[in-house]
Amino acid sequence: MPSKSRTPTYRSWEAMKARCDNPQNNRYKYYGAKGISYPSAWFYFEGFLKDMGERPEGKTLERKESAQNYSKDNCIWADAITQNRNRGSFSNNVSGVKGVSWQASVSRWYASGKINHKTFNLYSGSDFFLAVCARKSWENRVNFSSKES
Repeated sequence: MPSKSRTPTYRSWEAMKARCDNPQNNRYKYYGAKGISYPSAWFYFEGFLKDMGERPEGKTLERKESAQNYSKDNCIWADAITQNRNRGSFSNNVSGVKGVSWQASVSRWYASGKINHKTFNLYSGSDFFLAVCARKSWENRVNFSSKES
């Protein structure tokens, strides 16, 4: 029998717990430090698996309401498009530059690009100019076409 710790479902559960419970996790400040938690039944993988089922290929754990805790009623297995739509703290691109967004909840600029449905994170930081430069540099490197975003 293969180890559950090697499955995508297990890795999603483990990452969720780390975001909520481990102050050493780089995402803790956005989750556990803000009071985001999960039901006690999810402390053990079996409880999480019972509620959420196996993670479908190409999907990750997503909270429907990002200000609420992880739970059976608030979580889905979502694709990248659904997750991007659910980023309540992201604006509808106030930057005016394609691929550059501001996330108010963490006061950071993000630059990203997408090729063949794969998203590339290009920059994360406080400097708008650097975010724009990262995006423009990426566009030049990939020989940007209208099919990419």
